[in-house]
Amino acid sequence: MKEGITMKDLTMTDKIIKEMMMRTINESQADVTVSVMNDEPFIIITSWNDIDIIMNEFKNQYENIYNLYQKENDITDDQKMFESIVGYDSYGFDDEYMECANCNNAFSNQNYHYATHWTDYENGQVICRHCLENKENKEIRLDYLESLVNNPNSANAFIPPWGLISLGYKQMPDLYESGLHRGMNDDPKKIMKELLGKNPSGKFIFQINNMNPFQISFAVWKKEEDQ
Repeated sequence: MKEGITMKDLTMTDKIIKEMMMRTINESQADVTVSVMNDEPFIIITSWNDIDIIMNEFKNQYENIYNLYQKENDITDDQKMFESIVGYDSYGFDDEYMECANCNNAFSNQNYHYATHWTDYENGQVICRHCLENKENKEIRLDYLESLVNNPNSANAFIPPWGLISLGYKQMPDLYESGLHRGMNDDPKKIMKELLGKNPSGKFIFQINNMNPFQISFAVWKKEEDQ
């Protein structure tokens, strides 16, 4: 490459360089998932080693561009260069981000105030909150509810009360709390055992009313036809 040549001379805009990087990522041997967030590509990586693999492959494919980008942006660290090209908000680790099996969008699973997703273990899929709250996804919502029936290990965190009512459920009068404060020791397993002891054929669902890092308040909803 000639001395003094610049990225501008090569008509290398930020957009073109990012497209080159995305092409490298898609062809890479790194353990990554290329998803979508806010209509833009979002990269879910497993470890920092994945970025090292990607940057080595990018350098091998586009060595001149790699060297010029480092020089013009005063970057010598590959991880910082990766972040500079793809964007700080365009990637994340797989312990913080997931991809929805229904809409194929990436989402953060880090939120202490509400549940972010449902893991459908039977089908090995993760469904995001947005898809579960969308009443047009009737089949997904019914599958989700079915997984909650008489299950003390899970509670509804996505379908609102009016949605449960439309599906034939009615809230029972008792309210429960579990948390770090004194007296917040309601046990869903004991509650479900008692309910099924009184009505073995009943269909009951736990509903989360409120949650924060210190406590969860919940109620029980029952299928009206079983009353």
